[in-house]
Amino acid sequence: MIDGDQAEGLRRWAKTLSVEPPSHAAPRTLMVLGLDCDSGSQRVTRVLQHWQAQGYDWVGDPARWRVRPVRADDARLPALAALHQRWGLWVDEGPEGICRAFAQLRGLSGKAGPRHLLALHHPHMPRRGRLENLRRAALERCGVKLLLIKA
Repeated sequence: MIDGDQAEGLRRWAKTLSVEPPSHAAPRTLMVLGLDCDSGSQRVTRVLQHWQAQGYDWVGDPARWRVRPVRADDARLPALAALHQRWGLWVDEGPEGICRAFAQLRGLSGKAGPRHLLALHHPHMPRRGRLENLRRAALERCGVKLLLIKA
């Protein structure tokens, strides 16, 4: 005959396995194409804050992201692509912003660079239209998958 219930034994056992969460999570690096070096990282942080507020838990604490601007014509791009997993593309508003973003994507063509990019843009920018066209052109003309987040 078994004394007590089995669930109680499992609860006691689980308590011995519980690990305190780390006091701080390791920062995540996000390499971003098409971003100016001056105020660009702040704009990306605001986008991450917006997504986190919208319930995208994968963002975690937006302050823990290290945003690193990089140009598609950077000679170190192949090494950076091998070193870093998380890549984004900054897309400014308006037709000029889309053209600049596409120019960055064209710069990746034929190079050993990232092939999956997160589209980073102002939260109120509609997905339909220009962003969707950019996503399709990135895949069809540059061989790059551009991820659009529904905000």
